[in-house]
Parts: sequence; C-alpha cells; structure tokens
Amino acid sequence: RPMEVRKERQKQDSSGLVHGSDGWLIYNGDERKREDGCITKHRYSLDKHSLEEHDLPKGITGIAFHKIPFAKGVERYVYPFTEINIPPEKEETWYSADGQMSDYKAERRGIKMVAKEAKHRENLGRKFQESLARVQAEAAEIARAFNRRVRGPAELQLNFVEADIYKCYDSGYPNGEAWVLVEAELEGRFTK
Repeated sequence: RPMEVRKERQKQDSSGLVHGSDGWLIYNGDERKREDGCITKHRYSLDKHSLEEHDLPKGITGIAFHKIPFAKGVERYVYPFTEINIPPEKEETWYSADGQMSDYKAERRGIKMVAKEAKHRENLGRKFQESLARVQAEAAEIARAFNRRVRGPAELQLNFVEADIYKCYDSGYPNGEAWVLVEAELEGRFTK
C-alpha cells in the first residue's frame, strides 16, 4: 500500500491539472449556489473567537483534495490538496454531461497544501475543525509574541503553520457539508 500511495503522489504532482478520474474530489463555485460542490473559505479570528469567512484568492474558483490519504494521525487523515481554477469557457467541456465527479478536471493553482479531515464520522462537522483552527491560531500568536520578545537571529525565530478551513457542500456528508482544515504542505520528514 505505501508504494501505491507514493506512485499516486508522483502522478498528482506531475501535472497542471487534477482529474476526478485520478481520484480527486473537485469542488467548484461559491456558496451562493448552495449545491453539491460549492465552497466557502474560513479562518479562525482570535479577536472574534470564531471562524470568519474570507474570499477565495483571485483566480481561484474552487478546491480539490485526493480521495486517498498519504498520512494519518490518531484523529485525522491527511490528503493532498490544491486550490483550483475552472475557466468559465471550459466548464461545460470539463464536466461530463451526466455530472459524474469522476469526469471532472480542473487547473491546479497556488502552493502545495494538505487537507486534514476527521477520521471519525461524529467529528466531520464544523465544531471539530473550528476547535483545531483555534488551537493553531493561538499557537501562531504565541510564536509571534515569542519572536517579538526574543528578537534574535532567524534560527531562534518560531513559525507556526496558519490554517484555513474550507466548507464544501456535499450530500455524502452529515448535514450535506464537508469541513476540512487546510495548511501549506511542509517539505521534509517530521516527528510529532
């Protein structure tokens, strides 16, 4: 199984497109449509003590994450993730006539990222992901405070990965909503 996942990662990283037929779940469009596949982006606000909705970056029309996780922890699976663009002029030709996700494709955009999704069905909603985003936002603020206090060389500075949360409308999830925590992919090997 690890060799299968490694080959899959190599295939995913070698193309400017993601394809539903290669195992990518593609969500495109904004929440105003409120149909399967539409998405919103959120970030935890320490000032407001809740998630704040943010616009998608310019040129981004949606997201895609892979069905096969490449890592797992005690509570979450980790999937390859990317922001995408489906140009309006190609939308009809890139979606199948019968609307099967396996026939969708999209342009990969932005930096390499990972999506973290709860392993247990009871944690698939907003509450679980929001609590994790809060912890990451608090840790990032503590790291910034440390850096201001120490004011030392770069090797003494702490950095903490900021996280965003995406909500995707998907009838296959509880309440028709998939919530995933997303952060930049870090290069290298890490130990918890």
